[in-house]
Amino acid sequence: MRVAQQKLRENIAEYLIYMYQIEDIIRAFQFNVDQIIDVFVKPSLPDSSFLNQYRTWYSDLIKQMKAQRCEKEGHIE
Repeated sequence: MRVAQQKLRENIAEYLIYMYQIEDIIRAFQFNVDQIIDVFVKPSLPDSSFLNQYRTWYSDLIKQMKAQRCEKEGHIE
């Protein structure tokens, strides 16, 4: 989430690649936000105070992907 915000401000191409990777990670964890947080996010977080923000961010991305039917392939708008 924070990385995405920084990349969006600094380099749009890097942002797009990063978001494509995040979509693939969400698919790899089969849209399970709890697993994403426990296995992918928590180990790289220096401070757990951001945990709820990350959970919300990933949950919102999951909702967007499902709403736009990007569960198997493709990218959200």
